[in-house]
Amino acid sequence: MKLAPWRSVAETAADLLPEYTVAFFRAGRKALAKGDLETLHQFRISAKRFRYALEMFSSVYGPAFQVRLRELKRLQEVLGELNDVATAQALVSGHPQAALLRKALAARERSLREKLERLWREETDAAGQEAAWVRYFRRAAAPAPSRPRRRNHSPPAQAEPGL
Repeated sequence: MKLAPWRSVAETAADLLPEYTVAFFRAGRKALAKGDLETLHQFRISAKRFRYALEMFSSVYGPAFQVRLRELKRLQEVLGELNDVATAQALVSGHPQAALLRKALAARERSLREKLERLWREETDAAGQEAAWVRYFRRAAAPAPSRPRRRNHSPPAQAEPGL
């Protein structure tokens, strides 16, 4: 999407964020359906980029915006922990002495996957959530009202004689 320089930040947010939101939900559904660690890692990166895009426009949305960001951060934390587990598993995969550690890492991975799936299914992608996010971002956020400038109705100061 080409940005129009004459549009306000709020109008630009209302144009861009719904599209980004749909892409985020689509990527999340695909990643969780596929379920392999590499796809989940790519979704983690997508979620991070989505969050950065949202944060650029935080000043034009209200308090519900921060709630959405917190949801996204929780999801990213779980995805990040899963990536850490995958990295640790790769490090110890060829070491016969690390059998207990591999077992612990496998258990941690299962636990994190369950947590991710529950968080995604029950909160992030619960019934109607994508549509709610899109509606929220579609509305052009009203800029914060500026305080009216006070007019000074007193006469201009008189210069002192001799100056």
